[in-house]
Amino acid sequence: DSALAGLVGESLTQQLFEQLGLDRPPVVKVLPMPLHVSAPLRACLSPTLTGPLRKIYAQSKVLEYLCALLSHVCSPAALTQMPQASYRKRERIRELHDHLVALDGKLPSLEDLSQRYGMSARWLNDEFAREYGLPIYSFVTERRLSEAHAALISSQVPIKILSQRMGYSHVNHFSNAFKKKFGYPPSALRKDPSMQNK
Repeated sequence: DSALAGLVGESLTQQLFEQLGLDRPPVVKVLPMPLHVSAPLRACLSPTLTGPLRKIYAQSKVLEYLCALLSHVCSPAALTQMPQASYRKRERIRELHDHLVALDGKLPSLEDLSQRYGMSARWLNDEFAREYGLPIYSFVTERRLSEAHAALISSQVPIKILSQRMGYSHVNHFSNAFKKKFGYPPSALRKDPSMQNK
């Protein structure tokens, strides 16, 4: 309790415990939680990092989880105060996010996604942008290019294979998008990892 209070303050700590029903010790509760809230916990142990870096990485993921949990449970516009239909739509947007993050290769069209999630393509894209800051394809592109950057530094996966995993039909398209985002082509980063600091 005291460690959490030191991070977020007594008031928010107490509010979190009350909202989760953990304010009457000893208590164990199992509550449904959206995937986007618990996702950092599933990723908190890095398979590539060791020693102090692995510990720092795990701590950062636990803090990311704590922020998502507090935001979900204690925000002024708590989800439970939303109309049920609006709550369900927001959950669908979060399901879409989790689906896109887990997806490798070519992305489905916006029309396919709208049919899958039962909403118009425009509404789906607008609501996704409202929730995550970017339209669907911009969000996925930014995320995938960042993942590719990390993979180029930490692995020996060939650039051609990496571009296919990222959903690019040709390695040149991947190289152009990568260079546009980072200012240098992926081959340059592979040859000289120190470029990441430039």
